[in-house]
Amino acid sequence: GGSKLTKIIDGAVHFDGNGDYLEATSSTDFAFGTGDFTLEAYIYATSLPNTNNRIFCSGAGGSGDRTNFQLMVGSAGYLEFAHSSNYQTSNGVIGTNKWHHVAATREGTSLRMFVDGRLLHTGTSSVNVTENGGVTIGREFGYSSYFNGYISNARILKGTALYTDDFTVPA
Repeated sequence: GGSKLTKIIDGAVHFDGNGDYLEATSSTDFAFGTGDFTLEAYIYATSLPNTNNRIFCSGAGGSGDRTNFQLMVGSAGYLEFAHSSNYQTSNGVIGTNKWHHVAATREGTSLRMFVDGRLLHTGTSSVNVTENGGVTIGREFGYSSYFNGYISNARILKGTALYTDDFTVPA
């Protein structure tokens, strides 16, 4: 899958906020059900536009993407996670022009969000995350909401909540 990428710099992919993204096709690997999972990446946002900077988005576009998952940086700089009607926002701001490690995990019904190894949000989630159309990195399915900056080492783990408390960020 995928679309036009401008360049790769030191292993990180540059997304210019204007149509660049990566896409993984539909797979049951993205159907977490009600189980544990981890989403993580290193990000370097060069700007925070009025629309959310999507890091990961699973879905087919329109209302279908809300039955899956989205990890994003909101225009105010907060890490945000959404799936179905469950929308959660971390405290602590992600700045621009600086590398950050971000992660969202679910262990049982505990949803946690981390920035630079610090636990910044704990909420609940029992949503059955289904698979519906694959996953994009750097774009929201079906919309023109693109990440502006760099993403590196993006990783999705099904069945494992890798982080449950503050941790030392992987090198």
